[in-house]
Amino acid sequence: MVAIKTITIMMILASSQAYAMQKLEDEALSSATGQDGITITLDSDIEMNRFMWIDNDGLQPIEGNNYNIDTPSKGVVSIGNETNKLKISGGQTRIKIDSDGGSGLPFLNLNVQLPDDLSIETGGVYVSGRDSDDALIAETQILDNMVINLGGLEMNIQLGNAPQTDMMRIYGVINNGIRVSNFGVMSSDGAEDHYAFKTDEILIKDAGAGNSDLTFNGVGVSVVPSGLRITPSAGKQVDVAMQEFSLGGTTSSAVSSVGNVFISGLGLGGTTLTISGH
Repeated sequence: MVAIKTITIMMILASSQAYAMQKLEDEALSSATGQDGITITLDSDIEMNRFMWIDNDGLQPIEGNNYNIDTPSKGVVSIGNETNKLKISGGQTRIKIDSDGGSGLPFLNLNVQLPDDLSIETGGVYVSGRDSDDALIAETQILDNMVINLGGLEMNIQLGNAPQTDMMRIYGVINNGIRVSNFGVMSSDGAEDHYAFKTDEILIKDAGAGNSDLTFNGVGVSVVPSGLRITPSAGKQVDVAMQEFSLGGTTSSAVSSVGNVFISGLGLGGTTLTISGH
């Protein structure tokens, strides 16, 4: 009788384990969790010393013109450095991830929702060379430490296939437009207090006196054989304002102030921007 009881218990345990290992169907998982997909929420600021792009072959001749460079060498463009860091802040970024069969054209869908008050501080933009030990040499600043205020955008990215026609579609409203503060381009002499031109603020918003925001109604970004293609919304028009635009240096004796500059009704619809390597 003891042996029979032992066998019975073992059969019950074996049956229970086999049931636990059975595949759960999607419908069962859905009812268990309430939804399919993955949501990732980023709730912290980002700070880094540098973001670098290295041009390994330097400036090669363009249509026979070497631009006075007899021996091209490796060059580096970097954003931020150890003292002026690249910073991104503003609140929660939410990423929603789903996979879809796509009626025979499957794809991964990434929906990225940026915070309403996203701010990017570049920490300055620099160019430099690289020595034999890959250390930066002769670092020269070319752009000022800018603050870029934007937010409220939604980017929907589809990988594998793209039923939305573009790899990425951008939607949303940037309240009070895109604002770039302290934009300055350094002149070729490399002096720290000298500029080719400078403006206190650049504002880009929807065209029209009654508008203050910048809307995105499906800007398309796609990878094509020639590179990365960006297509603005059809019929899109913007106004651009530059406050306290000046030429020359930063000292009062060198600055040649132009004043405020406005571009009204700049048409972007129908324009295609393609970025490619060479």
